[in-house]
This record gives sequence, structure tokens and C-alpha cells, in this order.
Amino acid sequence: MLAQVIRKLENNSELDAVPRGLFISVDPQRDTPEALANYLPYFHPDFIGASGDQQNTLSLTRQLGILYGKAEADSAAAAAA
Repeated sequence: MLAQVIRKLENNSELDAVPRGLFISVDPQRDTPEALANYLPYFHPDFIGASGDQQNTLSLTRQLGILYGKAEADSAAAAAA
């Protein structure tokens, strides 16, 4: 959805600049810098990826007023079934 919004903004000739998408991982063990570099261009080539340890992620998300959760692998598989 964010990529769609950014593409619409890119087509707006009245804007001087278009915001960039930022993906913040809550699973740095899985979302390595290499994995993010391969994953994010599928959404938009200008998206930025970031990850950090649990304490830094918690600190950032609290400052931004964002809640997040990480599902365990078994829970995610059960929910998808």
C-alpha cells in the first residue's frame, strides 16, 4: 500500500520531493541487511530497510508511537492454516 502511495506521489508534478518508504524489521536474525536489500526492491526501488537489536527497536517504536509484535513460527503457521 505504501508503494502505491509513493508511486502516485511520484507522478504528481506539483511536489518538489517525494517521501521515501522505511521498513523497520522486528526480526533482525531473519531480516539481515542482505535479506532486506533483496526483499525491499520488490515493493519499491527506493525503500530503505533498517534493523537493530530488540532494545533499539523497542526504543524507536516507542518514540514513534508504534506497537509491534513478533509471532512465533508455529503460531504463524497455525494462523495461516
